[in-house]
Amino acid sequence: MNKKQAFLSIALAAFLASCSDDSNSWNASEVCPESGRGTFIDERDGQVYKYTTIGN
Repeated sequence: MNKKQAFLSIALAAFLASCSDDSNSWNASEVCPESGRGTFIDERDGQVYKYTTIGN
């Protein structure tokens, strides 16, 4: 395996690892408390969107 193939293999492995669905490793309630989160309905399209307050 030459250097280019080795680099591409490592890059592909890193990409695939970053796309894994490990829902146990991140908890939104710890990062964004409920008090700063909510939803709203956009009157223009009727869709419900989630929001998070960052800072004050």
